[in-house]
Parts: sequence; C-alpha cells; structure tokens
Amino acid sequence: MYKNINDLYSQKVRSLEKSELGALIERFEILKETAENNANQNKLFW
Repeated sequence: MYKNINDLYSQKVRSLEKSELGALIERFEILKETAENNANQNKLFW
C-alpha cells in the first residue's frame, strides 16, 4: 500500500512539475515576444 501512495505522490509531483514548466515556458515566450517587439519599435525611432 505504501508503494501505491508513493507512486501516486510521485505522479502528482511530476504532473505539477510539467504544468509549472509549461507555465514558465509560456511566460518566457511572452517576455521574448515583448522584448522583440520593443527592439523593433526602437529601430523605428533611430
């Protein structure tokens, strides 16, 4: 029984890590896009 609980916990932790990683990647992509847009706007002014 302990093994099953342990496995379940490990599964929960892995799925949490995946969803957090997905959220971080998404935030990074948005930041990257924002930075690129800002860089392009700066080119227009110079």
